[in-house]
Order: sequence, then structure tokens, then C-alpha cells
Amino acid sequence: MADARKIAVMSGKGGTGKTFFLTSLGAILSSEFGKNVLLVEGNLTSPGLGVFLNVVRPQSTVQDVLEGAVTAEKAVFRHDNGIDIIPGSLSIGKVSKANSFKEKILDPLSDRYDFILVDCSGTIAEDDLVIAEACGEAIIVTLPELPSVTGSMKLVGTLNSQGIRTLGIVKNRVFRGSRKNELTSQEIEGSTGQKIIGALPEDGAVFQSTYSRTPLSLFAPFSDTAVEIRNIATDLLGLQRPEKPSLFKKIFSGKAQAPPPKRSQGVLPQEHLEGIRNSVVRGAVPTQEKKEPIGPIRPVLKPRDEKPPEPAPVAPRAQQETAKFDRQKAKDEYMKQWMEGKMTLDQMMAKIKELEKSP
Repeated sequence: MADARKIAVMSGKGGTGKTFFLTSLGAILSSEFGKNVLLVEGNLTSPGLGVFLNVVRPQSTVQDVLEGAVTAEKAVFRHDNGIDIIPGSLSIGKVSKANSFKEKILDPLSDRYDFILVDCSGTIAEDDLVIAEACGEAIIVTLPELPSVTGSMKLVGTLNSQGIRTLGIVKNRVFRGSRKNELTSQEIEGSTGQKIIGALPEDGAVFQSTYSRTPLSLFAPFSDTAVEIRNIATDLLGLQRPEKPSLFKKIFSGKAQAPPPKRSQGVLPQEHLEGIRNSVVRGAVPTQEKKEPIGPIRPVLKPRDEKPPEPAPVAPRAQQETAKFDRQKAKDEYMKQWMEGKMTLDQMMAKIKELEKSP
């Protein structure tokens, strides 16, 4: 495998939705395009990548790698949704510098992945610039408001002065319709000198996916925001953008194609917050308390000459997903027949209702 394409996802101001965008982009590249993707925590002071994926007390963190306690290979985990990550530590005082980020993290893992996406902090700190320079490319996430765009302007100028390539700007939380105080794409492009590569609309599905700690592209793959992130992924791959899904597909296919929104093995928000509090106060090493694990993770990188494991038997959940897929194909066929005039609207809806009743 050739060296990975390494991209720093950055913003000139906090609260732009940068981590949300990174996790959804990584999930799309992995699940829909079959790319080997690694997500790395690059915010060494206030990490949030693990929190988004419900991994708050990992045994090894990016800080451990930078301090030389473990190798990068040992710190990689595969989340239960199939994404490879190196999370950060939430422990008080667990702070490292990014000076060796390239040598200790990016270089050892570069030939194992197609993409390495690094979640930087929402500032223009020295560590962020070190990481961006090590990656060589950056995507900037901004809100269509003056303070956020001002930070993006400063970030673009700083990256340009260091010869770091900016792939463009993702405009997040775009209001549906017109809003007087929202900066337009033309205004943002004119002020930053960068192209808008994606405009993510204000979308209730984003909050639902964040609540369930599931990337939006897995939680609601046909939501408007997921569709726009999929377009960004195809642009990165140099592919033609897919056709926009029909309203029918959005209504009947939206969450049916995604894993059930189970809030990470049924962990309630109160338990999730308690896990974060324990991580901050007690450190990253798991305690001996008899509780359900906060984040079911496991080492993913193995010796190259090791034989792949035998395929696991088909689980009941997989059978359920297959049944959902078959039902969706049938719905699409009914829709096609209705559009071709082979059945009436009432007949189509009646058949769909029958399908919904099937186990």
C-alpha cells in the first residue's frame, strides 16, 4: 500500500463542528469506499475525538505515543463501528507536545492506511501548525458567521506562510433558506481566498447522531448533511459525485441502512458523562469497578504474516440487516412500478405497508 494521504482537519475558532465532520468523513471513506482510514486525536490539551465515539478511558492514547510509553501500532484501536482510531487522554495534567507527531505517529502508520485524518484543536496554536505541516494538507471547517470566518482567515494566512496546502473550506450549520446575518459562500471565499468545498446544512440528524455517539454517515446516511459530506469524500477521491437521493429514498431508506442507534451498547448519557468524569479525575487506566465497558474497543493492527481469522457465524443482527436490505429493494421496485404507471399510488403504499409488517 502506498503512503497514506494525511489531512489535518482544522478551524480558526472552536465550536465549528470540526470533530463531527471528521468522524463522518472517515466513516464514509471507510464504509462506502472501502478505504483504510485512521482517525487520530490531534488536540493534545482538550481532546474530543474519543468523546464523539464513546471512547473515554482507552488503555493507550496519543499522548502515550508521543511520550514514548507505547508505539503507534499499539495505540491503534478499532471501534465497534469499524473505524480505526488513536484517541486522546482526558486526564488532568496529561498534556504532550506535538514535536514528534510525524516521527512517532504518522511515519510508522503511513503505509498501512489510505487516509489518516487528524482532528486538530480549534485554535492556531503551535502544536496545530506542527501537525498540519507533518500532514501536508488541511481542511478548514467554519461557521458562516463573522468571528468564525475571521479565525479562518487568520488560519489560512498562517498555513500559506508555512507552505501548507489548504484543500478548501467546509461551511457548517448553513441555515435552510435566507438569513440576513449569515455570510454567503461568495463572502467567505472572497475573504479567505479559499474555495468552499462543502456546505453542511443545519440538520436535526446531526444532534441525534452526536447523542448516540455514532458518525452521521452511519446513523442517517441519506440525511442532507451526510449527502454533502459524501460529496466531499468523492471529491477527495477524484470521483464523480453521486446523484442526489430522491425524497422517497430519504423517507424510506434514511436510518434503515444505518446501524441501530443504540447509543454505544446501550450506555445512557448519564453513564457516559460519569465515564468522562472518571477519566478526567482518575486517569486513563480503567478501574476495577464492575460496570459495562464505556467504549468496546480492541487492538486492530496485527503482524502482516498472521492469517486472517475465520469468518464469524452470521449473527441475528446481521440477518436482520439483510432482511431490511431485501425490504428496501422491494420498496424501490414498487416505487419504480408506480413511476412507470404499472400500479397506482394507493397500491404502492399498500404494498409498502405489508412489507413494514413483515419481521
